[in-house]
Amino acid sequence: MDTADIQTADDRTKRMITNWHFLKSKGVLYKPYVDLKIADDSFVKLYLDSSDYNRIKVFKRQTLLEERKKVVVKALTREISKGETPFLYCVKLVGFDIVSGETLPGKSEVPIDDYN
Repeated sequence: MDTADIQTADDRTKRMITNWHFLKSKGVLYKPYVDLKIADDSFVKLYLDSSDYNRIKVFKRQTLLEERKKVVVKALTREISKGETPFLYCVKLVGFDIVSGETLPGKSEVPIDDYN
């Protein structure tokens, strides 16, 4: 997309392009992430190294939904940005627990399955 196209793009496209450039500048553009609910109406995107992501990705969303379970992630994080959906980077994945609860059925704007 050239500059002229960006200037005439809709707000969603502009936000996506801005996020793309920002995430690239922070070195996390190609890192896997998970969407986490941290409060009743608050969410974050947690970017992880592939080795940490591999520890979490074994839990499939559909299975969690069917079993009415959720994954509680414990991690030391670094804030990448604040905003409507804050971005965090996982400095250290401390662990995770599978507990009773509801996994959110939503999908992210750009699905990322695996980076191996």
